[in-house]
Amino acid sequence: LEHIRQMESDNYEVMTSCEFLKTLQNHAKEIITRLVKDEKDDLNHFEGNLNAVAEGRFFEVVEDDLNSYKLRDEGLCFSLGLEIVLQLNRMKRNGKNLDDGLAKIIEPINALDKTSDIIISSLTILIFEPNYYSREALTALVSCFVSLQNTDEAYLGYFSTIVERKISDFINILEELCLNGGNQPNFNWVEKSIICISYTSQSWLCIEVQIKKWLQYYSLSPEKKLSSFSKKDDKDRLNALEKNKAEISEKLNKLSSVEKGLISQLTENEKDIDTLVITAFHIIVGKPLASFAPEFTKWSFGCSLNSSYSSPHKDFISLIRYNLVDWENTRTQLLNEAKILNSSDNSSVAQWAYIRILYATGESCDTKFAEDLAKQLRNDAYSGG
Repeated sequence: LEHIRQMESDNYEVMTSCEFLKTLQNHAKEIITRLVKDEKDDLNHFEGNLNAVAEGRFFEVVEDDLNSYKLRDEGLCFSLGLEIVLQLNRMKRNGKNLDDGLAKIIEPINALDKTSDIIISSLTILIFEPNYYSREALTALVSCFVSLQNTDEAYLGYFSTIVERKISDFINILEELCLNGGNQPNFNWVEKSIICISYTSQSWLCIEVQIKKWLQYYSLSPEKKLSSFSKKDDKDRLNALEKNKAEISEKLNKLSSVEKGLISQLTENEKDIDTLVITAFHIIVGKPLASFAPEFTKWSFGCSLNSSYSSPHKDFISLIRYNLVDWENTRTQLLNEAKILNSSDNSSVAQWAYIRILYATGESCDTKFAEDLAKQLRNDAYSGG
């Protein structure tokens, strides 16, 4: 876009930047039409006078046919990327489903084997041209991109620039990707881009706020401990489901007033919060952790209330124990915040949450206290106390 504006300011041709963009859009529409008709020969070739469309970065003369010109590869990706953005914004204006609409646009374009390049062009136009930007279009484009195959990681650094420029929307997109399993083929593009953002960056505050929100999610779903591969009507699965329901109900009935106050500060979420929290830990590793102490305490409590085999217990311990940035301050803040968990009036839910935090510090006296408390809890459970 900057190149096009420079052409206009330099009076490169008689065409304004808006007219040139319209020309590119028209070429994109024609290419899509040809792809739909499976007309792939001379796909990016057009008849006419090249002076009308400005030879240079986007177009060039066809050497053996002076009455024709063609779109360069860069022009091809840019023009199709522009058309995608404009169509997405049109869909938004008319209340259409952007994900479904984008899938239909992309279907013929997939034949070019340049889909990831074209989507990155769309993202570039969307991010760097305020007149085109919408959060809905961004979400649709990223959802499409993370599902693509055979992307070129040489573009990852550039993608990271795009992410940081709109971090307030990308961090929410990352949350949705995680809550839906985080198993998309290019999930790591979004995750790595956010991991790379320094805690000294202006973008970090936005990330920190969202991660603190994530750490306050908890789940009461009895399915959390079940294998996702279990058949819904499997007898063993149904028995385990009833057992989990009873265990959760029993835990809730035994909560102290302090614990009920804690749970009132949490947000229930039955999606894949384990993947979300693991991703949060990946993002904050190597960064100061002391400010997260209240949220770590709440997360540990929610995790003790209802966890699964994939819950990040070990990840949490590693995060705190091997913190090389502010370990001492983090330990102090954690132990101070976790005092609320260490009360004889509290149920085993809070006490196991407290034990997790003690183990995580890595300090020998904390570990000894955790071991003694865990032994006592196990003895109480064995004796029915």
